[in-house]
Amino acid sequence: MRFTRVLAATAATVLLATAGCAQEAANEEAGEKAAAGFPEKSKSITFIVPYSAGGPADSQARVAATLLEKELGARVLVLNKPGGNTVVGLTELANAKPDGYTFGMISMPNALAWIWPGQNAPYKKESFTWFSSLSDITDVVAVNADSPYQSMADLVAAAKAKPGQLIASIEGAQSTDNLAITNLEKAAGIDLKTAIYATGAAEKVAALLGKQIDVATLTVATAKPQVDAGKFRILATLSKEPISQYPQVPTVASLGYDVTSETYYTVVVPAGTPDAIRSTLEAAMMKVGASSEYQEKISALGLTPKTRSAAEVTALVPEVEARTTESLQRLGAS
Repeated sequence: MRFTRVLAATAATVLLATAGCAQEAANEEAGEKAAAGFPEKSKSITFIVPYSAGGPADSQARVAATLLEKELGARVLVLNKPGGNTVVGLTELANAKPDGYTFGMISMPNALAWIWPGQNAPYKKESFTWFSSLSDITDVVAVNADSPYQSMADLVAAAKAKPGQLIASIEGAQSTDNLAITNLEKAAGIDLKTAIYATGAAEKVAALLGKQIDVATLTVATAKPQVDAGKFRILATLSKEPISQYPQVPTVASLGYDVTSETYYTVVVPAGTPDAIRSTLEAAMMKVGASSEYQEKISALGLTPKTRSAAEVTALVPEVEARTTESLQRLGAS
């Protein structure tokens, strides 16, 4: 009797395993069939951008969408879904049907809600699958053109001579610019006073133009119009390597301060999207990214065009998570 029960249990296990394998094979076959006809020319693809229209995120998405249409042979429509520090748009993306007809933008580290204290988003990293990236953008350390500080050495020397008196702008207690300022203070051994401009970059630009603050960390895209107009001066970039827009400007790291502040604009599909469909989107994005038209238009926005393979961008995610978490711990925010 006992032998019979064991035999029956074994048979049941084998049947379940066989059924599981059969289902997996069926799912894979269904995914391959869907990919073979993807995208259908009569259907539009929605590109969710969790930011308002008009900014660098939206502008580059529209450049990519236009060129992707040519590669995919289907309409690619940008859908702006701002709100909740990208949570509104990314919630819609996470809940979208995983059929390739909806993909979206995740800017890292800003939109990695699962690593930011207090951001209780209804999704997690596993809700998405990365397939490429659009561009990178770095922050720069900028001062008013009339500032007495001609270099990072001047700024650091003044900050050491007047601890807690030089004013730097930040957008909030846990903002990426506050992380950059905190890391710079630690690396340079200085103490800066911070002023919060919660409405964003435009308010920081106005404050620096009005000389209400001494220094600001701004994205290249934000700083460039003022630099080109002769109103701001960039002391250093917070990139790993010199940037194409201002190759003569040193990086903070090259000056002996191990600090970087970069944003990576990546593209993802909802988890569960068939691999073959994801690969189709990846191949199209990589081809778009290699075109001179894309390179020129993205560079003109003050961004560094950077399309990565799915493997490359997937490997980048934990690196950014680790760096940001370390900075948050240094700030005492996690």
